Amino acid sequence: MKMKSLQSALFACALLACGLAPAAQDEYSRKTSGAVAMLPPALSGMSSGVLHLPGREFKSGAGWWALSCAPAGCQIAEAGMMVASKAHSLMAPAGTTPGQQLRWLPTPGAGTLLMFKPFRAPANTIKFTAGPVKTYYPAARGATARTKKTAAAEWAVDLPDGTAMRLRSLPSKSKGSPPQSLELQVGEKRQALPQVGFNDEYSRQAKDHVLWAGDLDGDGKPDLLVKAADSLGDDIVMLLSSMAKPGELVGEAGRFKYFPIDYPG
Repeated sequence: MKMKSLQSALFACALLACGLAPAAQDEYSRKTSGAVAMLPPALSGMSSGVLHLPGREFKSGAGWWALSCAPAGCQIAEAGMMVASKAHSLMAPAGTTPGQQLRWLPTPGAGTLLMFKPFRAPANTIKFTAGPVKTYYPAARGATARTKKTAAAEWAVDLPDGTAMRLRSLPSKSKGSPPQSLELQVGEKRQALPQVGFNDEYSRQAKDHVLWAGDLDGDGKPDLLVKAADSLGDDIVMLLSSMAKPGELVGEAGRFKYFPIDYPG
């Protein structure tokens, strides 16, 4: 769908009052945080093209991007969101939760990893352009970057300049507890990354934390999408080199964190 058609559809949606303005919520009830709003195209355990989330955090509009990967490579494309309320009803089936129904225009295709929208400084100054995105992992067919053979506790990939980018689980300081953080290393430079919430056995598999690695912001330095929770929920962190503080490799640009209301944890 061309962007002009997309914008027309979203404008029509607004006229029909199908959008909801986000309500004020504290940091514990919000599912997105940071300068980049993020959403997976489908929640864990869901294959529907419609996301049903509690709360009133999102509103209809353009300005979203879809990151998708195919054997030929990865790319980003413009997208928009349509939001409809899902109010509580006495006639609703048991277990139905009021909230929002989110639909994407166009519908994300197979291989879509993430939907994201820069909306706060400094992320909203990044000039994203629709088209191919330099990707190191998962590597496209014929790409120069390749995943290195490592121990289970470490993930690594060769960058185009020959430098190795590594990710490893840091052991917990408490005996018997799972690792609570990851460490990123590029060349000789190292940085501790956000906390993770995997159980002890799974968290030692560093490769299972990495969803994507490449140059998303176009500054020539590596960026990462990291999964920071087990399969019972969604906890995805976007790490951009353009948002790194002095001495860092990457900075946390955004995070999507949601565990279903029936999550046993």
